[in-house]
Amino acid sequence: MANTDNSSNTSTDNVESDPRSPYFLTNVDHPGVLLVSEKLRNNNYYSLSRFMFLSLKVWNKLGFIDGFIPVPDKAVALFPSWSKCETIVLSWLLNPLTSKMAQSVIYVDSSCAMWLELKEHFSQGNGPQIFELQTAIATLRQEKNDVSTYFTDSKVLWDELLNYQPLLVCHCHGCTCNSSKMFAQNYHQTYVMTFLMGLNDVFDNVRGQILMMDPLPSINMAFSLVIQEERQRLVSHRNSSFASVESVALVAKSENSFKNFKGNARSRLLCSHCGLAGHIVDKYFKLHGYPPNYKFRDKSKTGFVNSVQ
Repeated sequence: MANTDNSSNTSTDNVESDPRSPYFLTNVDHPGVLLVSEKLRNNNYYSLSRFMFLSLKVWNKLGFIDGFIPVPDKAVALFPSWSKCETIVLSWLLNPLTSKMAQSVIYVDSSCAMWLELKEHFSQGNGPQIFELQTAIATLRQEKNDVSTYFTDSKVLWDELLNYQPLLVCHCHGCTCNSSKMFAQNYHQTYVMTFLMGLNDVFDNVRGQILMMDPLPSINMAFSLVIQEERQRLVSHRNSSFASVESVALVAKSENSFKNFKGNARSRLLCSHCGLAGHIVDKYFKLHGYPPNYKFRDKSKTGFVNSVQ
């Protein structure tokens, strides 16, 4: 009998110390752990429940909420380990609830029942959410956003809609109608079409190329083709801008060279009458007279010239 008790204790210790076991707990796995930072409400249930699901999966505690881990008999040595983990998981599910919601489910005695209770409570009346999502998808446009930002916004809406409205699946025995495949194809076709409709007009060419493909490419492939077109346009724009800057610089350089040439040519002239540089004797106005419209720096000379004339 003593040997049986020792073997049971050893088995329990192994289960609690094995990191691969769902009964394994670390020092940070306490009842106050928050699976999500926000409070659970009607408008965020699907996204937050997804985060909670993934967190429990990482901690290897998913079996407590999906019923995969059965409740052991109280006489079995494993029961205390199960009860401790079950209580902790139950606390984790209660933590993101508002105080009013927590009061309504505080007496639910299992994490599996709690998970189902929350799903039934928040899954009621999905019609308004589906309507809002479909309206947002239909009116979403790229506008001033880059393609990557527009695609991300679109993907968030489609993923959330898929949570509220999952794809239809054929459940007939030995199905040969391929209904599930057809439902999935129609969904992805609508997804791609809506994405292309919201693109700016500058992507008309690549949009037409995608629409001509048969079959229509996946949404990720369509995004890849559009993003390539955007990058090519950016490169072309940069090259044209660089060429424009070079042209302006070349014109400015030519003008400066011409001015320097004129200045240098004039500086090489020498008058044989006065001996000064910058003109020749044939253009010596003091000797031959000033032109009628000549502008004097010293206005007092104007009257002098006129009197001479």
